[in-house]
Amino acid sequence: MSQLFNQPQRQSIAGIIIFFGYNLQKFLRNLWIPILYILFKKNDQTIEVLIGISIISLIIAIYSYLDYWFFTFWINEETNEFILKKGIINKRHLVIPIDKIQNINLSQNFLHKIAKVYKISIESAGSSSQEVAISALTLSLANELKLVLNQKVKTSQLDIQQNDEPKENSFKISNQTLLKIGLTSRYKESIALFLFAIIYLGQQLEELIDNEFLEKKQFEQAYSFIDDTSFFIFLIPVVFIILLLINVIRTFLKFYNYTFNFKDNVLYFKYGLIKTNELILKPYKIQKIVTSQNWFQKKLGIFNVVIHQLQDNEVNAEKIKEKLQIPGLTQQELNVFNQYVYQQKPEFDSVLLPNRKRFLVSLFWFLLMPISIFILLKYLNVIEIPSLLGVFYALIVGLLIYVDFKNYKLFYQDNFIKKQSGIWDISQEVIEIHKIQGIALDQYFWQKKSNIGSVSIFTSGNNLYFNTTSYNDLVKLTNIWLFKIEISKLKWI
Repeated sequence: MSQLFNQPQRQSIAGIIIFFGYNLQKFLRNLWIPILYILFKKNDQTIEVLIGISIISLIIAIYSYLDYWFFTFWINEETNEFILKKGIINKRHLVIPIDKIQNINLSQNFLHKIAKVYKISIESAGSSSQEVAISALTLSLANELKLVLNQKVKTSQLDIQQNDEPKENSFKISNQTLLKIGLTSRYKESIALFLFAIIYLGQQLEELIDNEFLEKKQFEQAYSFIDDTSFFIFLIPVVFIILLLINVIRTFLKFYNYTFNFKDNVLYFKYGLIKTNELILKPYKIQKIVTSQNWFQKKLGIFNVVIHQLQDNEVNAEKIKEKLQIPGLTQQELNVFNQYVYQQKPEFDSVLLPNRKRFLVSLFWFLLMPISIFILLKYLNVIEIPSLLGVFYALIVGLLIYVDFKNYKLFYQDNFIKKQSGIWDISQEVIEIHKIQGIALDQYFWQKKSNIGSVSIFTSGNNLYFNTTSYNDLVKLTNIWLFKIEISKLKWI
């Protein structure tokens, strides 16, 4: 089976369509305003415009074909490496040792579905970005390449597992659960997306007015209506409904038909509506698992799960974080998931609490300092702030600081460390002690008298920080953790 990839291979012929779509998208995204201006401006040069469009399309098509032609890949059996060559003028030669391959993922966006091809992504440990992306393979060829590479990875790497018995469990996230997740999570992202869309549309509207696509008088009439107080009273519930709809739509687009299963010590993930993703992950490569739950989700009995795996910088960790989310697990499903990944259910019998000075410092910076500035500005007649607004701010911020302090804890036991934090979304970050790559203790000179300090725990996927707690306890725990790391023979890479 592997003989197929011993010689340089090209992508499916449909790859030309994929490359053409990518290059056309780049061209339109960079020059869409001048293009709109040329297309809609009143003139008698229709023939010249059509000729120009035809020439540009031909150039993009030729460039896309050359992109396809110079893109080759193969497996070097002698050196056990995956090799890829690409580039028209600037040639690029990528070589990845097969034993360093971490993930082999399949995905399919809307254009791929039209062309009936898949994109295969090959990621290796220690890379600062996605190293290999083959944009257009048929499903049979993509699966065959994935199978060959996985077999070679298994041959070159001896997996050390605590339990070698084959297991198989499958879960599917229902549409009802996705609806619950869409209505109860990702508010910050939806608000940011909504504000960005409003700002962007406003800027483009000004461009259209300047270029005389819209009459300025019509714009001024619309603005006078928006300036009306009744409009804003009507706007608040409308915006709230829009944000919920955005949340639900984004959730279904991203996580539709979400299935994952455990088989033969491997996790398989598949999800997506317009863009379909297929991911493979070995449990021992997981560096940190973060579960989160807000008040609504607690009442509904569902959790969000984010998996962090081997990475060497925060930028790429964010990319992987976006790929490895499991939305809407029930408590029973989460227990099964933890049992499979950890071979046990993490139960914590010890806890480290923050010093009360953390609460006092937060009060100073987020409550006393802003109120003092507001009072000073009001005294100097710079701004007029109602006293009732100041009282409302103090109550709300004081409550948030208190909730944050009460939820901030560090749990630990023989094999695991868990940090709990958050105000609305309460998150729990769990790492295995034998996967720790480094520990740093920090103590400012003014903290020595109070015996408080902070700890930073580094892994190859994502880090964990806990501050303003007993420094002596941190020193004792660090010595214990370092000893356990030193004697551990468990596999993590």
